[in-house]
Amino acid sequence: MKSKHQSEFNRLIDYLASYCYTGVMDWERNIIAGAEQIRDLILQTKRIAVLGIKTEAQGDQPAFYVPDYLVLRYAIAFTYHAANGFPV
Repeated sequence: MKSKHQSEFNRLIDYLASYCYTGVMDWERNIIAGAEQIRDLILQTKRIAVLGIKTEAQGDQPAFYVPDYLVLRYAIAFTYHAANGFPV
């Protein structure tokens, strides 16, 4: 008998496969060409991965103040460099 988690996982995989992959890669379909599309994307976004984040010492750089702004509005997935434990 399958565990509840295994069944949920399989259902998620089936959903993603049917929804996300059409068998034909059409990159042009993913181009955002206007303000309305940007707005729609932002309204649908729940989590943002931040790569290359800076510390407060570089607070005048976009790599610091953009994530600082976003953390107030979204779930932020920070990435860390394995060797030194600092954000990359």
